[in-house]
Amino acid sequence: MLFHICVQPITQTTAICHKNSARPRAFDGAWKARLILGVLSLCLSLSAALPALAARSSYSLLEAVEQALAENFRILAAEEDLAAGENARKGALSAFGPSLTSSYGVSRQEHISDDRYTWRLSLTQDLFSGFSTLASYQKAALQRDNAEARLAQTRLNLILQVQQNFLLYLKAEADVRSALDSYNRLAEQLKVTRSFYDVGLRPRVEVLQAEVNVSEAEDLLLRSRNSVETQRVRLNTLLNLPAQVDVQYTGSLEHIPFAGDLDQCLEKADRHRPDLNIARKSVDIAGQDQTIARSRFLPQLSASASWSSSGDDWKAAGGRNYLPDDYRSWSVGLNASLDLFNSGSDYFRTRQADHAIRKLKADESALRQEVVYEVQSRFLDLANARERISVARKGLEQAGEAYRGASARY
Repeated sequence: MLFHICVQPITQTTAICHKNSARPRAFDGAWKARLILGVLSLCLSLSAALPALAARSSYSLLEAVEQALAENFRILAAEEDLAAGENARKGALSAFGPSLTSSYGVSRQEHISDDRYTWRLSLTQDLFSGFSTLASYQKAALQRDNAEARLAQTRLNLILQVQQNFLLYLKAEADVRSALDSYNRLAEQLKVTRSFYDVGLRPRVEVLQAEVNVSEAEDLLLRSRNSVETQRVRLNTLLNLPAQVDVQYTGSLEHIPFAGDLDQCLEKADRHRPDLNIARKSVDIAGQDQTIARSRFLPQLSASASWSSSGDDWKAAGGRNYLPDDYRSWSVGLNASLDLFNSGSDYFRTRQADHAIRKLKADESALRQEVVYEVQSRFLDLANARERISVARKGLEQAGEAYRGASARY
């Protein structure tokens, strides 16, 4: 049916074109066959793609994390930043090699009627730049490592967001079930209270209180359902899915004990946390900036070679004003330079780099303290949650027994 729907209008159009055309019948038949085959292939491709698009209607926690890591725009941006850093490192590496330039120009001098055309090739190679070239490359390499650490940090932050919102979604679903049970229970209790009121065994105020309880339970149920939809939209955006698509996120709220002590957590955080790695790399980058600033106090040494050809016309290959072998020339040389005085700009630039290093080291120490606090506070939260889960389970058992006893009395 899909093929019939796609092909029928086109075959009618081709029939009209054939009737009004003067081309040979064999050509029109071949053209029509190729067109029908192309449309058939397109329709079959679309029909094969539609089930694949609609197949994924639910995600587990692991599948949600994998989808987010593959499709989230923040990950894509961090990957592009890493690619840019890698190209910057390669660009800094190319500074160690020679450079070749070509120039071409025309000039006219006073009292000379002919124009002078000149073509020049120049080759230069830095031999010593006061360690500036080496420091620039090391800085670019560190910046590339920094971009890689930022990508790792972005991945961890995204995984944390997906996990948190996934658990909040499961909690919201559990809240809906709990609110629905509470609403049904209070609705039944309202019926019982009204029955007792009708026979004169309960006062009117108890009926009114039961109605208020039912209204509050219904309001809680509506807010819980809204929380489910809100968390679904948030997860859809994290997974780069349309916000309105009705995707189910499946899982269960189970207590999984955390294995590990505080010292192990602190050690792993110090060695593997991307933000600490970024802080350490930033200090190293500032050190390379300091080396670059100090290189201005050292001499700069380079080698150069050039070849040029001049002439009276655009070919720059001699002419009537040149001897047969006099229009070409070459030269090689060594060049050394040293800035003797620039009003203290190099000195103050070096001092700026020194202060930047000390500032970044202080930032690193402050960040390390925050990491220690964060790990310890999360560890204490885990211990507190473990105790609260145990207490809540006991309370749930007691509440169940009390409810069964009350139901038996009624």
